Amino acid sequence: MEIEDITSALPELINPIAIPDSTDTLKASAVLMVLHQTNQQWNLLLTTRARHLKSHAGQISFPGGRFETDDQHLMETAIRETEEEIGVTRKHLQVFSQLNEQPTLTGYRIFPYIAFATNLPNLTIDAGEVDDAFSVPLHYLLDSRNQQSESAYYNNKNYNYYKIVWQDKMIWGATARMIVDFSKFFKDITTT
Repeated sequence: MEIEDITSALPELINPIAIPDSTDTLKASAVLMVLHQTNQQWNLLLTTRARHLKSHAGQISFPGGRFETDDQHLMETAIRETEEEIGVTRKHLQVFSQLNEQPTLTGYRIFPYIAFATNLPNLTIDAGEVDDAFSVPLHYLLDSRNQQSESAYYNNKNYNYYKIVWQDKMIWGATARMIVDFSKFFKDITTT
């Protein structure tokens, strides 16, 4: 798959870039889905949240976090958090797309942005936020056979969610839902 195949399959950035709605009861946050190539294979960069965190501890996620008042918009939130968590600076990133926002059961509204990382640098992990970072081949994540539908009972309701198992990692919840949404744009494209 060529870079042009990816950019033409995905929606363009929405202008103006989103800012949080002050009347929303969910907390605004943003993540960055970082695509990069290794040995001519596309990969998606993920992190494992630090195990000592109060929320979502030890879960697989994209770099990202809550909107802060110093952020001009939510895309800036995603870039800033990526820099802080794994040391990939904006000079290495080209943000080119976004997916639909994702509300979560834990009180967040996540705005996912998609970027290419050119010359992905050695990662600098912030142990206060992230235990590790790793990449998964894009063709594996986009293969619907690896996207398992599950259900769970939470707060007196039954919920359906996706999970994707990669090696010893389980990607589930909002992160897996974003990957499944992302994959819908590539149904007719070879991803190797």
